[in-house]
Formats: sequence, C-alpha cells, structure tokens
Amino acid sequence: MITYEFKLYHTHHTKRLDGLLSIAWRTYNHFCRLCYRHYRLYVKHMQLKCMSLGTQENRLKKHLTQLKHTSYYSWMNGLNSQALQEIIERITRAYDLYFKACKAGRKSSTPKPKKYWKYKSITYKTSGWKLDQEHHTLTLQGQAYRYFQSRCITFGKIKTVTVKRKNNEWYVCFTVDGTRQPIITTTGKIVGFDFGLKSYLIGSDGTTITSPLFFKQNLKRIKKLHRALSRKIKGSTHWVECLHSLQKAYTHASNQRK
Repeated sequence: MITYEFKLYHTHHTKRLDGLLSIAWRTYNHFCRLCYRHYRLYVKHMQLKCMSLGTQENRLKKHLTQLKHTSYYSWMNGLNSQALQEIIERITRAYDLYFKACKAGRKSSTPKPKKYWKYKSITYKTSGWKLDQEHHTLTLQGQAYRYFQSRCITFGKIKTVTVKRKNNEWYVCFTVDGTRQPIITTTGKIVGFDFGLKSYLIGSDGTTITSPLFFKQNLKRIKKLHRALSRKIKGSTHWVECLHSLQKAYTHASNQRK
C-alpha cells in the first residue's frame, strides 16, 4: 500500500471542506459518547469486533442509517455514506488497540471526543469522489478541487481518498494498492558508510556527506515568528494569522527533511 500526497489549491471552494469536516467531527464525537454511555449503563465496553457479540460494528452502522432518517440528525446526510461508515471503523480500530493494550498490560485509554481543530481528515472509499489526472482535478461530492500534481499515479488501483487539513491548508492523499518495480542502480563499486556525530555519513573511501541541518537553516525565521507571536494578544485575528505563519515555517522545515 503506497500513499501519494498532493496539496490542494487554496480557493473559495475549499471552505466547503470545512463544512464536511465539521459533519465528520460531530459524527465521531456522537459515537464516542454513545460507546461511553453504553459502558456507564452496562458497565461493559462495546467490543466492537467481537463475533460473540454479533459484530457491534455492523450494529453501529445500522444505527447510523437510522439516525440519518431522523430530523434531528439530518445534518449527517451532508457527508458521503461510506465516509460516515469509515468514522465508525476508526472508532473500531481505536477500541481494538485499547483491548490489545489491556491484555498486554500496557496503559491505554478508550477513544474520546475531540475538539474540532484536532479532527483533521475525511476518508472516502469507492464512492463520493472522481479523479481527473489530466486536468489535476479531484471531484468530491459534486465539487471540483484542483491540486498540485507533482507526479502521476502510474500503477495500481486507488483504494481510498483522504482529504486532510494541516496547518490551515488542505491536502489530498491517494492510497494505492499495487506492485511497484524496484529501481536498482549499480556502479560496480562497493563502499561502506557510517553515521557520524559531526558529519551525516562517512564513507570507507573517505567520502564525507555533511548534514543539511534544515531546522537550523530556518531557525532565524522561526525565532522571528515566535517573537512576533508573543507580542500579539492571544486569540486575536493577528495572533491567529501569526500562528499560521509559524506553523507553515515548521512545516517547511519538515518537508525539507522528508
């Protein structure tokens, strides 16, 4: 499984993604609280993938369908049905990890409701999206979004499409299931390399590769943004704008490192 990540163009259409993410966030928190109420009533966690309990995950998905037909939870219809089901699968995976940690004697906790700014992604499976690589366009639930196509998806079948918010910017991730031919380059020579403290790599033939120190390259700008942020009133418009600039500076160093 290989994932390609591309950045979406920032346009007025991307505001619609905030609305879709809000629906996903509210759904996630609702089912987290539902599982917690089940524990408070029956003093028993919902073992969501336990076959002896009749696959509670499927029961939650059926309950989700019933909620969508009520007027109070009609806002759930704004998001694709498979994307809503994937939210329940997230909670399922979280509970599976919790039970495994309990059996192994490790400290863990059940999935809990999140704040909006901590919930960051929506995953689509086979429906709700359409890809046009020629025009670098991804259509999500009837709305087209353009993305920066740095490379083409040349092999395999796209299994899932995930849109995620990162530092006030939107990215799209395509998870591909397929086989990739390894690229092997040979020169006929053999050399050994060792990691060093002062140099990044030191070869047995005397070759030295210095460490790029990307964070140190960006340290001057990061310090400047930290000073500017400390002068702003916390929670104000200028404080939020400065915070986004600081997040972008850290993301730039992280991307260089990648």
